[in-house]
Amino acid sequence: MRVVLVGPQLEENLALGYLKASLDRAGHSCSIEAFNTAAKVPRIARAILRGRPDLVGFSLVAQRRYPEFQRLAETLRRAGFSGHLTAGGHFASLRAEEILRDTS
Repeated sequence: MRVVLVGPQLEENLALGYLKASLDRAGHSCSIEAFNTAAKVPRIARAILRGRPDLVGFSLVAQRRYPEFQRLAETLRRAGFSGHLTAGGHFASLRAEEILRDTS
């Protein structure tokens, strides 16, 4: 399975690093896309679409970044991405119902 993990990388993101290592060890192809600012949405969407992953995982730990991740998810869907999108992290765990309701 091809996986792309997306999240902030202002400093090392241990959560994404551990997930990548586990996926690599299990024989999956995994990459990490640094998502530090909203301006990166077009570039990250293009990279994801080029890589044709089966799954995209969002590291959604902060409420203030939620609209940016929504925009990325919607950009991917509008561009035809039909793979699985999933979100983890503090905010995603606490607001799962809201995320599922509000994100296309």
